[in-house]
Amino acid sequence: MAHAASNSYLLTKRNSAEPWSGVSMPIHAYVLNLKRRPDRADRMSQILERQGIPFELVPALDYTDPEVMAEVERRRAIPGGIQNRGAIACTMSHEVIWQRIADSHAQHAVVFEDDIVVADDLAATLADPALVPADADIVKLETYLKARTRYDRSATTVVGRYGVHRLRAHSMGAAAYLITRKAAVALLARPLPARVIDWILFDEIEGLLNELTVYQMVPAPVAQGSVLIQKRDWPSDPIYASDIKPVMAETDRTLYRPRPPFTVPDDRKLLLTRRFGLSRRLQSIERSMRTQAFRALWRLRGQSMGAVPFALDGQEPKGASDRTP
Repeated sequence: MAHAASNSYLLTKRNSAEPWSGVSMPIHAYVLNLKRRPDRADRMSQILERQGIPFELVPALDYTDPEVMAEVERRRAIPGGIQNRGAIACTMSHEVIWQRIADSHAQHAVVFEDDIVVADDLAATLADPALVPADADIVKLETYLKARTRYDRSATTVVGRYGVHRLRAHSMGAAAYLITRKAAVALLARPLPARVIDWILFDEIEGLLNELTVYQMVPAPVAQGSVLIQKRDWPSDPIYASDIKPVMAETDRTLYRPRPPFTVPDDRKLLLTRRFGLSRRLQSIERSMRTQAFRALWRLRGQSMGAVPFALDGQEPKGASDRTP
């Protein structure tokens, strides 16, 4: 894995305006921000300073930068890899932060992207030692509000109103997570799957979820603004517009490495229709029976499947510059 392109990107320190008044300081945070989005940098600075969370703004890698472009194109050339230059640069930006954490003396740190909405008690949560189970590599602070997120029903530990549950299957989003120093070192020392960052960390088939010990906070104290606009009917705001989706190149999904049989819905339908001659009605019955069988198995294993709720669900959203109560 090449990290040479990241060496020229220096971290910009921003101190909190008000010190945290609790017993211990919240965990240090790194905030990824594209230089062409100072509006997001200002907004995140205000939110984290208000809560007293120590942080640094990290210049995210821009795929249009000549220093970054060569590595982006090298990764695009990987057979079966993604083609989205923005997504590749995003993954590389996370690697820059992992390197910073690996070079530090901190046991763990938090990684934030700059389009998130956070709960009002985030600082207190990050200051609680119970947040990080002894065997944790990563604690996911974010929810993508996907209905098929699977995690242990019983919490390993509890922090205030939050449970910390073991994550067992694919979970979208990498806009807010705690990562330990040992996990950062391990990730940097190995070749990563040619996937987007959330698939690398939180997918059990194409990513490294089964090789890492990952926990999910329930409810989640963080969500991306674009997700809340789409799934919680929050007012639309240009500050949350994606810097990756508008630059989607050739159909990335068609270039993904194929999953094992019966794990990709389109492939399964094709197989059942052509090879076994099953009608749509029979396929629907097969899908329902298979889903119920898996749900029963997961229940026996003490696991639940459903959308991870957001801590601010049910509250009236405020303006974009003040989305934390």
